[in-house]
Amino acid sequence: MEKLDQLKAVGGPAAFRYKESEDRPAAVKRLRESLSKYYAKATGDEARYAHIPDADKQSVVEKVATIEKWLDDQTARQAERSKSADASFTSAEVVKKREEVTFFCTPIFNKKAPNVAKPSEPVPSANEAQTTSENADPSDDIAASKQEATNATQEAAVGEMDVD
Repeated sequence: MEKLDQLKAVGGPAAFRYKESEDRPAAVKRLRESLSKYYAKATGDEARYAHIPDADKQSVVEKVATIEKWLDDQTARQAERSKSADASFTSAEVVKKREEVTFFCTPIFNKKAPNVAKPSEPVPSANEAQTTSENADPSDDIAASKQEATNATQEAAVGEMDVD
C-alpha cells in the first residue's frame, strides 16, 4: 500500500496534466460557442428577442465580454507554460464559467413577450344598438337570457365547492 501511494504521488499529477491537456480544448471550444451564441442573441435583430430591454441585452454583452477576457487570459497563460508544468486553469473551471454564463443569460432570453391586446370588435353606438334591438328576433333574447342564467348558476356552484 505504501508503494502504491508513492507511485500515485509521482504519477498522479502527470496523469492529471495529460487528462487536462486532452479535455481542456473541447471545454474551451464549447465555452466559446456558448459565448458567441449569447452575444449573437444580444446584438442581433431577431424579432423573438425584440421585447427584451436593451439594458438586459447590454448586461449579457458585458457578461460575455468578461468571461471571454478571462478565457483569453487563461489560454495565453497556459500557452506560455510547458506541458510538464501545472495548468493555469482546468477544464472544470471552464465548465463552471460556461454554466455561469448559461445561468445568467438563459432567463433573460426566455422572458416571455408581453401580451399584446388584439383589437376587439368595435362597440356599437347607441343608435346602432337601438336599431339592432328593434330588428332582433325575440326568441334570440330568450335564449341569451337562459344562457346567462345557466352561466350564473354554474359560477355560483363553483364558488360554493369545498376544496380539500
